[in-house]
Amino acid sequence: MSQGVRVHRIPASRIYHDLAGATDAVLVQAEALIAEDRRRRPPAPSTIGSSLRSTDGTPPAASRGR
Repeated sequence: MSQGVRVHRIPASRIYHDLAGATDAVLVQAEALIAEDRRRRPPAPSTIGSSLRSTDGTPPAASRGR
């Protein structure tokens, strides 16, 4: 954990007998870690103001001087 790595151990028997449950457990753990990380860190500078651009990176028509 001191190096930013977490281990989520799943017994092989659970994977063999309940693959869907095992994968759901991994997803739940990953979502919790992502949410925790978002609460601790401010947004990256590249994401600030990203709503001002369209998906192709061009500014909206109103800001193009029309």
